[in-house]
Amino acid sequence: MELRQVDIDKFNKGRESDNPRFWSRFSEKPDLTGATVLDVGCGWGSLCVDMALAGAQKVVGLDLKSELIDFANENLKQSYPELTKIVEFKDIDLKYYYDDVLFDFIVSKDTFEHIIDLAEMLGKMKKRLKPGGRVYAGFGPLYTSPYGDHDRRRTAFRSWRLWGRLLALIPWGHLLMESTLIEMSRRYRGRKINSVYDLGLNRMSVSDFRRVFRESGLSIIDFRVNQSNSIQSKVFSLLRRIAFLEDYCTHNIYCILEKR
Repeated sequence: MELRQVDIDKFNKGRESDNPRFWSRFSEKPDLTGATVLDVGCGWGSLCVDMALAGAQKVVGLDLKSELIDFANENLKQSYPELTKIVEFKDIDLKYYYDDVLFDFIVSKDTFEHIIDLAEMLGKMKKRLKPGGRVYAGFGPLYTSPYGDHDRRRTAFRSWRLWGRLLALIPWGHLLMESTLIEMSRRYRGRKINSVYDLGLNRMSVSDFRRVFRESGLSIIDFRVNQSNSIQSKVFSLLRRIAFLEDYCTHNIYCILEKR
């Protein structure tokens, strides 16, 4: 299998910039020496490779996109043959992953905002953790933040040319034109789309995430928001102190959950 350059570039970007930034936004980075680790939403597999190189004993990467898993497996064989007995990639939902291994850590990067039934997923994660095991999840933008539609407007409104591009730039615009977004996405994609959920967005705000985490049975060890050095993020961090603006001015979450 020949690896596409666009996929190689995505993988390298993960190792060079995305992964270091991911870990820097938590209060701590776990000691991976000898650990068993599960990566939910592993994408091109760069984080899995990094964790194996950091000393993990076993790393499993799961993703629903089979083309990304195909790349991850082939790239592992071609570029990191020494890790093939440590790292494995599977295109499967965690709920259908039946291996009986328990993990010291579960990591998830830029995935939680897309999981429709997050409560169920956290339940599955809890069952997969060893006692004292931890979940490290970092994700955003949240749906109720200014661009929480993850560029769905830009794609759906493409036929409107300049007007469509302008609509995609309006902060919080997806909240005001949700029904239009759904209708235009249905036309663009040519398939049945009845809600934002069908676009892979769970519509959750920071208040929703906090509630689901509390109800999960996992202990919240650390909970950080707006982890970015941008001016916009700093302004939002000030505005979110106003109670009714918190959900709309919180754009990402980095949290550590533990199974007691």
